[in-house]
Amino acid sequence: AALGRDATISLLSAAHAMDHGLGDVTQSDIAALAQHAYISRFSRGDRVLSRGQTGRHALFVLEGVLEERAGDGQACSAKRIMGEWLGEELVLGAGEASGIGAFDMLFSAGGTRARDVFAQTDCTVAVLTDEALAELSRREPAVAMKLYLHWGNLLLDRVAPQTAKDRESQALAKDRSVGTGASWIDAEEVFRTRKD
Repeated sequence: AALGRDATISLLSAAHAMDHGLGDVTQSDIAALAQHAYISRFSRGDRVLSRGQTGRHALFVLEGVLEERAGDGQACSAKRIMGEWLGEELVLGAGEASGIGAFDMLFSAGGTRARDVFAQTDCTVAVLTDEALAELSRREPAVAMKLYLHWGNLLLDRVAPQTAKDRESQALAKDRSVGTGASWIDAEEVFRTRKD
């Protein structure tokens, strides 16, 4: 059974309050978003998303816990709880030919999902499709921009640890090149080649 507008707004507001999961939005922004999202419910153990599936929608966890599983379908690689997004990077297109090591680790090329996702508990999610996001952008551009900015910040938070690790590796290679008589430019070329 479909939820009414007020119930959808209430669920979105409660989940947003957990960790500002919708970004810098007002209550009227949440109401506008509620008009473009739909609600899905999953029982414990249900498959929510499948590895290899094209990412054309993002999920915002309203209630419950989602569990991402690695390629073998068994090992838990990450959990998403109330107030967190899943799949926003594919809707934004970051999964496509990003060229950034951390994105390559998180998402497979071509905008497909890199992990299976299951409901660890009974779950309720708000679903925002790429079409709904385009419509939101046309009708409520300020609300869509707030969401885009928030998603961008989430992606940066995920990429930052990998970027720091890459910088440490580069510094280590530089230190090693000094000891072997190779130039720093040679080490830089190795890393540039590795990333290509």
